[in-house]
Amino acid sequence: MNIVFKMSFFPFLNVTTLVFLVGIGADDTFVYYDIWRQTRAANPNANLMQLTLKTLRYAALSMFVTSLTTASAFFAGVSSSITPIKLFGIFAGTSILTNYLLMITYFPAVVALHEKWVLKYTGGQRLDAVSPTELAAEHVDAELVQEEPTAQDMSESRKADLPVNSRATEKETSFCILQIIDFPCSLLVSATNSVQRVSAKVFEDWLPKAVIKLHWLWIALLVCLTAGFLCVNFVKPGLQLPTTKDFQVFGSSHPLEVYYLKYKSYFRFEQNSGGLWVELIWGIKPTDNGNHFNPDDRGTLEFDDKFADLFTPAGQTFLRSLCQSVEKQPFFAAFYGGRCPIETFIDMCTSEQTPCCGVNASFPFPANVTEKCVKDASKLSSQVPTGVLFDVKGDVKGFRLLIITNEGFSTNFSAIDSFWKKVSFLD
Repeated sequence: MNIVFKMSFFPFLNVTTLVFLVGIGADDTFVYYDIWRQTRAANPNANLMQLTLKTLRYAALSMFVTSLTTASAFFAGVSSSITPIKLFGIFAGTSILTNYLLMITYFPAVVALHEKWVLKYTGGQRLDAVSPTELAAEHVDAELVQEEPTAQDMSESRKADLPVNSRATEKETSFCILQIIDFPCSLLVSATNSVQRVSAKVFEDWLPKAVIKLHWLWIALLVCLTAGFLCVNFVKPGLQLPTTKDFQVFGSSHPLEVYYLKYKSYFRFEQNSGGLWVELIWGIKPTDNGNHFNPDDRGTLEFDDKFADLFTPAGQTFLRSLCQSVEKQPFFAAFYGGRCPIETFIDMCTSEQTPCCGVNASFPFPANVTEKCVKDASKLSSQVPTGVLFDVKGDVKGFRLLIITNEGFSTNFSAIDSFWKKVSFLD
């Protein structure tokens, strides 16, 4: 990833790509070698080069279609906003296409070497070991030999009556060896033959006829199943959102779930976890300009040039009315620091100890006076949060308001959705 795409972050999820590559590679291997065998049977006099070209003519396109469609499905993960899934899609899609390149270059060479060298030492005959002239000469010699009469004994005639290269004969011979220990050989052979006949009848006769002659029935059944699937997922009962307060992996009676579902509320330390926080920020744009393929790159802050309007009399009035409105909401518990920052700022600016706005000054204050008092108040009240955000140069760049609610965290969708609708008015 770092060398090809210049992406330094490598999620552990990419390791699972090995499972897909093994499956797809095995499938491509079966496709190529099956077409190779069929081509070799149809062209017995062709050499390795001709067989490889003929095989690739058919196999390369089939493998390309399957690899491209699978890789496209993984590349679609780039549209996700989750960085590991995004990188997993890129890595898996690229790996599958690379696997295809190896299957049309490396694997044909392996098959050719297998035909040329391995069969030579395993009792097989290479494709290029016998010329067409030798094959014709051997065919003539075989005909002459068959015309000559030969004497055979009874055992040889009985062997001739058996099917050549019959697997059933080999199995029967191996089974009958066990007769020396009084094993029911005939019964086992009969059962094996019966299973083979039934399986051949089912998969070679009945199943093809059922698929071909009843094709409209299967299409209608597929349409009905699709309609039922859509009805179950989107109509009734529909997709069920989480309803439990805690995230549940096992059944309710499982020992790992009993504590969280039944006994957690009986412990006092579990009840003092506090409520959710709502954080409102002005002066900073909600933009993500970091590297979306590297979660460690957090980007840089982009400040809002319109933030200065918050220091105007209208902006001060808005903040005070917002705090008063929040205090009346049912989810409100407290402000961070005990009070609304704008109320703390008003008291500090009009107090006798730090009268930067004037002891008898009326709210809202002038914009130029407010900005100066904000800086002074922040320096004097390091223990009391004023909500003002500064940059490294000491200039005011933002304002933050923290609200502590009485709503605890829960994985129950309806509870969190109801809480979200309550706080949505803050937008």
